[in-house]
Parts: sequence; C-alpha cells; structure tokens
Amino acid sequence: MFRKKYKKLFLGVLTSALTVATVVSCGVTNSANLFTSSTNLELNKNNPYYSIYEPQFNIDLFKTNNLEQFITAEFAKVPYQVQNSNSKLININQDFQVSHISDLQQINSNNQIVQPTVENNTITLDQAKVEIKNFKQNKLANRFIKLNLDLQGLESKAKQINMDLNNFYYEINYNQIQDNNDDTRILDIPITIRYYNADDKQNPYKRENFITIYKQISGFAPNKAKQDNINKAKMISKIDYKNKANVSIYSALENLNSKEEIKGETDTLIRTKYLDKQLKNIDLFTVEIPENTKSQYYLKDAKLGEDLKSILVTVVTTTGSGQNAYSTEKVYKIEDFKQLNQQEVQQLFKKYLKVQVKGGISFFNYDFANVNKDDFVTNFDQNSFFDIKINILEKTNDTSLAPYTTKAKISFKSKNSIFQDFDIDDFNIGVPKFVPLFDSSTSLLNKNQIFSPFNASVYIPELERRNIGEISNSINEKSKSFVTSGGYKEFRTFYTDNKLTQAVHYGEDVLVPSGLPLKTFSKSKLLGAYYLPNQGAAEGIGTTVALQVDVKDLEISQEIKDKYLRNVDAVVFFFIHLDNNTLSLLGQTAQVEQGNKNTSRIATYLKDASPISPKELEKNTTFGTIGQMTNNGGWSPHVHIEAYPIRYEIKNGKKVFAEKFLNQKYLLEPQRNIRIAPNRINKYINVDEQNKQIISLTSLKAAGVQIDQSKDINLVDNSGKDTKKLDTQFKGYKNRDYTKSIEDLFIRNQALDPNIFFQFRDDKSSRVRLDNLFTKAKQNS
Repeated sequence: MFRKKYKKLFLGVLTSALTVATVVSCGVTNSANLFTSSTNLELNKNNPYYSIYEPQFNIDLFKTNNLEQFITAEFAKVPYQVQNSNSKLININQDFQVSHISDLQQINSNNQIVQPTVENNTITLDQAKVEIKNFKQNKLANRFIKLNLDLQGLESKAKQINMDLNNFYYEINYNQIQDNNDDTRILDIPITIRYYNADDKQNPYKRENFITIYKQISGFAPNKAKQDNINKAKMISKIDYKNKANVSIYSALENLNSKEEIKGETDTLIRTKYLDKQLKNIDLFTVEIPENTKSQYYLKDAKLGEDLKSILVTVVTTTGSGQNAYSTEKVYKIEDFKQLNQQEVQQLFKKYLKVQVKGGISFFNYDFANVNKDDFVTNFDQNSFFDIKINILEKTNDTSLAPYTTKAKISFKSKNSIFQDFDIDDFNIGVPKFVPLFDSSTSLLNKNQIFSPFNASVYIPELERRNIGEISNSINEKSKSFVTSGGYKEFRTFYTDNKLTQAVHYGEDVLVPSGLPLKTFSKSKLLGAYYLPNQGAAEGIGTTVALQVDVKDLEISQEIKDKYLRNVDAVVFFFIHLDNNTLSLLGQTAQVEQGNKNTSRIATYLKDASPISPKELEKNTTFGTIGQMTNNGGWSPHVHIEAYPIRYEIKNGKKVFAEKFLNQKYLLEPQRNIRIAPNRINKYINVDEQNKQIISLTSLKAAGVQIDQSKDINLVDNSGKDTKKLDTQFKGYKNRDYTKSIEDLFIRNQALDPNIFFQFRDDKSSRVRLDNLFTKAKQNS
C-alpha cells in the first residue's frame, strides 16, 4: 500500500505545480485518550462537530509529537521537472535554458555578477556562488528546491501515537523563501502542512487546518553587507535582577511591566517604563554588555516562567541600520528571587493563568453551549506548588457575558505546606474581550448564529480573475458558516491582468449578509468617507469609511493591548465595500471627478469630515451597512477591514505625531513612511496656497493590496544573449518576483490584524478554502 503512495509522493516531490501537494493521508485519531468519555469533545463520527474538530486535532497532534522531523527540503544542482500552468510535464532544462538564462546570475571569484554557462544542454547552478536575494528574484526555488518526506519514519512515529496518516498534504511555500535571520548563507524554507478530508460525507463543512514549519538549506553565497552586521553583533553574556534575594517574582514582574505618564500642556501619554527601552537605561538590571560593541540592546518582554520560580526576559540585539540592519532576540532566565507570599502567588495565578481547549481546538469552534470542565488545560498544569482544577459555573442570565466564553471557578490545592489552598472565582475561559462591530438589534443578525462554533475562516488560493464569477453569494452557505473571515497577510493572484502575478492583502475580509449595519464600537473620529465606482472584476471598492479611535477607549482585553498596542496611542480603521447609501447616514455629500484621463470616474464624498477636521461620533452610532456584490467587484457581500497604529510624542509641551518609532524588529523607523502618515492622509481634502480646495480621495487610504507585477520572459539566442523578444511558448513561466518577506512588508507598513479588536477568528480556527467549495476554482487554482 505504501509503495503506491510513495510513488505518488515521489511524483509530487518532482513536480512543482500549483503547490507540491504530496499526499500522505491522516484520518481521525483515537490517540492517547486525550478526552474523557464525559466530554463533548470525544472525537467520533456521531459528534456533530466531528468534521470541524478533526483537522484542528490532527494538526495539533502532528505538531506536538514533532512529526515535522521527518520532513526535509533539498537543494538540487540541476533543475528537475516541473508542471506548467496546464499541468503538462515539460523538460525543465530546455525550458530553463530558453527562458531564464538571461535572468540567472552568479558571483565569480572577483565578486562580480556573471551568468552561468550552459553545457550539454544542462544548467548546473553553483550554489556557493549564488546569493539568496538573487535566488529569490529569479524564482529559482521552484526549479532547485524540492520536498522530501521520510515515510518510514512518519509511519513508525504515527503508529506509536495511534495516528492515521491519511489526509495530510505537504507543500513548499515558494513565494516566501527567505535568507535566515542569523546567517545570510542559509535559506529558510516555509513548508505548509495541511489536513483536509476530501470525503463529502465525512467532511460536510469542507473544513481543514494547517501549520507552517521552516526547514533550512545552507551553502549559499553571503549577503556581505548584512552578514557583516551579523558578525559584528555581540550578545550580552549575562543579565540579572538587582537585589533579587529581597524582591519576589511578583514584585519584579510588576516593576518590569509598569507604565509611566508623559505629560504635556493639555495631553498625557502612557508609555511603558522599561519594556522597549535600552538595557543601559534600565536601573533594575545588572547587565554584562560586551566591550567595544556597536550593538543596541532592548528589553522586549518579561514574563513568568511556567515553573513559577523564574522570570523569562527577552532581549533584542540590533546592529547596523537600513535594509541590512541585523536584529535578533534571545531569552534569558532569571531565578532565585525572594519567596512569594500567599497574596502574591494568588495574584500571579490570577494575572498569568491561561486556559486552552485540549487538542489544539479553537475557542471559536468550541461548543460553549455544552461546555465541559474536562475539555480544558492550563499553562501551569505541571507546576510543583498546586493541583489545578477547573469548575464550570452554572449558567446565568448575565447578558454582559461575552460570547465564545464561559465563567469558571479555578481551584488551587496546595501540594506542600508553603501555600494554602485558594480559588479564583469568575474566571473567564474563552476568546479575549473584544468590541462588537455589527448591530446586534437588526433582524439580519441572529446572535446564536454570529457566534456559532460552525463559523470558519476562509483561505483563498491562487485564482485567476475569471474565477471570481464562480465565487457566488454562497461561501457562508456552502461552509455552513454565518460569519466567514480571512485574508489578513494573504497572498492573492487575481487583482491584476497578468496571469501569475500575486498581491499582498493587508486587511481582513468578513463575509456577512448585505444590509447588515455597522456601529461604532468606541467613541470615534470620522476622518472621511467616500464612494468610488468599480473598475473591474475583483476591484470593487464601494464606500470607504475611516475612523480613528484612541486606544484608551477601546474596550478590549488589557493583555491584548499590552501585547499588540504597546505604546500606541490611537488606531485608524478603514471599512471598505460598504453600501452606497452609507454616506447619507453621516452628513452632506458632494461629487468630484477622480483619477486621470484613463481612470477617470465620478466619486461621491462626505463634505464635512477630513483628517484635518474630523467629525466626532459617539459609541453605538451607525456608520454604514454591508454592500451588495455590486459594491465589491463581484464577491460575496463582506466588509474589508484594515487597522493602523498612530503614535504621538510630547514636543515643546504639545502632543504631535511622532517622528520615529521602534518597529517589531526594534529598528527605528520614520513614521512619515507609514500608510496613515499625515503627509499622506492630509491631502484627502486640502486647500492650496491660492485657497483652492484640492480633493484626493484615495490619499485617505492606500490600496488594500500591494501588487508586484510579473516580469516578461524574453527569448535568448544561442550565446545566451537577450533578444528582447517575448517568449510566447512559456507564458506560464513569467517571473513572479517574490523579493520581500510578507512579515517585513507588514512591519514596514504597520498593518495590524483586525482580529485583535473584533475577534472573528484565530490561528487555530476551522478553515475553508475556496477551491474546495467551488469546482471551477479548484480546476484553476
């Protein structure tokens, strides 16, 4: 049986069609008696949630048992066969010679960029002479990197944990290969591991889940500029907390995570006192910093160790500046603090205890209507001080209780004489506190539906523009999901004319019924609103509304604020694809011509709101409704949401837009470059020197996708010289230039995940792929 599967796998490894979708299958597992007989999570086919839980559970089982050790990536000196866009096998050597020789570059002994030679109709790539940045730009990964699975090892490990290997798919994410952060000679290769059961009877909701792992291949030529900064970086050799014998872990954590006020004449900003600061400026530590170092050292995080005896301190080291700057982080463990007292240990558990559903199952898909205490685990279950028990409280009529949660009493029974038993009452288990976006009073919204455990997140594979017509107003219906969301940090292919071009999607698409009202979730400033007519399939904008909300007014989890909005003062939200009548809800409108002579269209905009003169909106004010398919270019009705941070500083006593900020890599960035900088959005409605009003509506919001055009491939002559004539035989091999890491793009553009605020899904949520819902989409993905 496995010999046939191995042959299928081997073909998959040798082909790089759409995805290297090599199949080694994985069905439901009866593993390790993870769930008791009393739990509603017992995984059997009679359970109505079976096909939703199955992918989540199997992906978690794969991850926690380290089955990724049997997956490797390999470099091939000579390119192997691949499939073209019509799934036809072609000779890659011949194709590569004809269509790519003019693009390929190597480095000679004098560090000059040269072209490799072709001998006997075969290109041999000398890996040690090729920089990874050039390897990415020429889309060589599809030709020279292949996936290998150790099926014997996988099967052996799976038997040990009683795990069936059906329905697993493994594929290299070629468009996101990157040089390793700590060594530019090493290539990091993301590999997606998917679980999908294609049997309609066993998986009626078409659900799947996936994780991404990384494998490395070494031996490339270094990026000399960045590698020089890496080599210069020196890590601190030691960090300790001063006078720790007289300070408890609780007190130390409170100090390290404390905040301070920065006061101006009329405004006060709240900032972390120690987090995000350089170690040399933190008086709580003794630090051994290397001599003659050119590196900077920042405190990123300080959290409680799961042993309850230590603090884990994360330090970021940065060296150099600009695009070749180096940033890396390391975790240091600090122990031997003063003994905790009873009150402190209770406070520690109350603040740092986390509860999760067993088996990697998402709170968004958990059946809270039939909640069971045996379905949960905590992050401190292995501690040496207390036995922890969860007791679900009786249901109440408390309407303020957030959906996707349950209240519990957590009991702590001491294992020794050091501490006494205690309880934490009214502990919330479930999704973090969030702000509601949709008007719960409308007849279009059934509260039980919108918070249904059947809800899914959606993933869009590579599709052509012509596929959009197949994606009808039935995504939610087909996936049995009242609210389906996805798209944040996603690559997409259908926004441009070129067949194999991709684009990065910056927002979250939330699919809900058209006509559903949206209400302000906090006191807000309306920065502007406008309507733009559609230009073509998949390019509809409809009405856009921009709101600015102060972080202090956002009624979301404080833990979420501390993690994702640290030292952020406000957030600008964009809501797109709203109904055209939205503008009349907000005030007086006017029309204006926008675009150039080739893209000219008549737009409608709100006259009395702009970033310079915003309009105040109270909480629970209706600011729009979900538009029809005609508003968004032919998609199912949905709202596209983007969110961006705003940081201020006090300068000469005044609150002003900050000039610079520390990005997620702890490198200073000029804030004028981000997508919502005043030098951009203040051009929305402005007045020139002649007191003439200038209107540029799209200055308010950058495009929701960032497009990289593919490059045409020219024919070459026998000597390898570019003829400047297009190759009409291999249109499917246009050079898709994946030069940037999607993580780097989001760090640079500062696009936040809207789920931080609205909690439509998380990384574990049950997923659907459009190519599994629509036949023609599957044929063309």
